[in-house]
Amino acid sequence: MGAGASTQDLRQLSASAIAAEVVGLGSAYAPYEAGILANGVDGDVVAHLQSEQLPMLFGTLGVTNTIHQTKLASLHSQHRKALLTRSLSMAGHMTAKLSTSPRQPKAFDVFLSHNWGHDELGRDNHARVANINAFLRQKYSEIKTWFDQDKMHGNILKAMAHGIEESQIVLIFVTQLYQTKVNGDNANDNCQLEFGMAKTTQTAQWMIPVIMDPCMKTPRHWCGQFKLVLANQLYVDLTSDEDDAFITGCNTLLQRIDGLLLKLGRPSVLPPTHRSSQETQAPSSPRTTDSASELVTLFATWQRAIEAHGVDAEQDTVAAIVDQLSSPEVALPSMGFPWSCLVHGFTSLSLGLQDDACAMSVLLLDRLPTTAESLLSFPTVLPFLLEAVTHPLSDAPPNAIVLLCNLSSIETAAPALLASPVIERLLAWTATEVDDHWLPRLET
Repeated sequence: MGAGASTQDLRQLSASAIAAEVVGLGSAYAPYEAGILANGVDGDVVAHLQSEQLPMLFGTLGVTNTIHQTKLASLHSQHRKALLTRSLSMAGHMTAKLSTSPRQPKAFDVFLSHNWGHDELGRDNHARVANINAFLRQKYSEIKTWFDQDKMHGNILKAMAHGIEESQIVLIFVTQLYQTKVNGDNANDNCQLEFGMAKTTQTAQWMIPVIMDPCMKTPRHWCGQFKLVLANQLYVDLTSDEDDAFITGCNTLLQRIDGLLLKLGRPSVLPPTHRSSQETQAPSSPRTTDSASELVTLFATWQRAIEAHGVDAEQDTVAAIVDQLSSPEVALPSMGFPWSCLVHGFTSLSLGLQDDACAMSVLLLDRLPTTAESLLSFPTVLPFLLEAVTHPLSDAPPNAIVLLCNLSSIETAAPALLASPVIERLLAWTATEVDDHWLPRLET
């Protein structure tokens, strides 16, 4: 049954090759050769067999000798372990690809996509975005921005396309009018063209929504392809022009930009005080007390949202916790983590909430040694992951694949994973997906 073949080679073996492997166990196994050939038991069939299906195979081949059954079952068990080994290798391959980003150096760090005209409060949106651009460039000259006030020369579409192609990150300045343009029927609209190109060039994980219209702070007001692309992304609030709110919003935006540039191996442009959000602390002091207190408050809010069946409130809270956990300086509270709340996110009907719950789980795997054991103790987790790798990519939360691959690299999770068909399903799923199609979605 492929004892001498790698897991990858096993799928390619013919029925004759499988028969030769079985007969190679000893002359007593020769009678099974005819059954293997007659029933077309090739490497692909063997690779997809689960342990509980072996009696059916034995019955088909006429394997009644219990010693022979035990020997063949042992070979199949070795094959299942090889499946897990291959998944670990695949997870390592993905981690390497993600940590050594394929993104090439570009002329600009940030492209600012926005609409001209006025927002719901009658404010000049272009002028407001220009103020944000000026803040970014004046405060940290290391960040190079592309803004159409000073970059549009000659062929406008050509200049716009060049700006997006040569930028690492795209800021989407969200107004009701911008969303209408993106979702509209005018295929020549500049906002729609910019958004569409950013969607395929940068992908959603490198697009940061910046809310300019107060009404757009509620994701319920998002719709169409605009919502489809950005619904899972945490936004930055810059709806207010008051000095304190404007500076706070711009500093938050800087932190988000800096965090993405760090993924490219760029040194941080922010001083330690901004990275810790505690300007009064010494740079080396982690904000353990304040951050833990914030998380305790968020945990309580999370529980209340679930009890009230408030999906929007639950999703907003989960997104806020993910944002907190993304910073290594944020300490977890000494109280126990609300695992039942996290698992509740997996059972939600909201794809965005499921995806955020998966992202939180991945972050926790790096922070809490008991995460894998805690997650897998809930009977709904493995079926959820199995469902995620059963559906097409567009119908599954992308970070579920990240979570599954990270779980497969943890030794204590191996027994539960091996007892489930989820690993085989993952391997079959990835074999049908092109790396370049699904890998950019992984946000670990």
